[in-house]
Amino acid sequence: IVEKGGEIVITTSDKDGEVQVAISDTGPGIEAGTINKIFDPFYTTKESGTGLGLAIAKKIIDEHKGSILVASQPGDGTTFTICLPAAN
Repeated sequence: IVEKGGEIVITTSDKDGEVQVAISDTGPGIEAGTINKIFDPFYTTKESGTGLGLAIAKKIIDEHKGSILVASQPGDGTTFTICLPAAN
């Protein structure tokens, strides 16, 4: 199902020596049983997806000594927060 409309909000902050970028949407959210798999290579819930996008993004963030967090409520949207060390 492809839904159109909704909102995407991007916020940034700089605290405790790291930069945080949070990307939030008002989409359908991610089911609790699925959220633990979304960073696994080749895992997808889409008919035409490869399941590599989030796995590659996480690998790049990890290689930069950062982290990516996800918070989601089915029916209430999802927020991905990318945390990276601040430049000196």
